[in-house]
Amino acid sequence: PYKHAAEIQVMTRLVSAFHGNRIKEFETILKRNEGGVMDDKFIRGYLEELRMSVRKKVAIKIIEGFERVSFGWLSGELCDISEEEVERLLVLLILEGRISGQIDQVKKYLTITPPPPPPP
Repeated sequence: PYKHAAEIQVMTRLVSAFHGNRIKEFETILKRNEGGVMDDKFIRGYLEELRMSVRKKVAIKIIEGFERVSFGWLSGELCDISEEEVERLLVLLILEGRISGQIDQVKKYLTITPPPPPPP
């Protein structure tokens, strides 16, 4: 009976964007609904975790196939998050073992190390 309530529809669209790795849609939904359902304390407690999770998934997909990516370029691809946020995100991905590479903090880019080939 509540599936047509505005708050439920917002959350449904947010979950759909999250599962579809559609970061721009995800961020747009968050921005358009500030002050509404997004101010709920329970939901607020999970939003940053969800935002980081979708950013990680999208970043991994974006850098796939590249040898080097700049923080500035990746920032734009991740809805214009700051270069500092890009660096923190990449550090987390490296520490979690989800990507392999080296960060150049001075030149602000990531050099991706290809994974080793599987054993025969």
